Amino acid sequence: MERLRGKFCRYQQIYNDVIGLTGRSGLVTETTIAIKSATLSLHQRDFYHKDISEVSIDFFTSAFFFQFDVGQYFPNFRTLNYIRKYDPAGINNLTQLPTGQAGDYLKF
Repeated sequence: MERLRGKFCRYQQIYNDVIGLTGRSGLVTETTIAIKSATLSLHQRDFYHKDISEVSIDFFTSAFFFQFDVGQYFPNFRTLNYIRKYDPAGINNLTQLPTGQAGDYLKF
């Protein structure tokens, strides 16, 4: 409940700021729609650290094409940010031990 109250307070602060900046207190519906639209636009613009999930998927055979069930590894999958090769037998740059090394990013 406290979490919802905090979100409402932030919204109310933004709403009050918009009304204060525009001086249009009579446009309640329009202001509410504009705030929601701007918030959605910003959240869909980029990847946020809480939205990014990084998972290692092992393919046991060497092939040109690979398939996997996206829902199994990413239940709330929205869009792909990057794909990267990983060498499990590679030498880690920090520890100099054969614990694996991330490779190049794949271009798509």
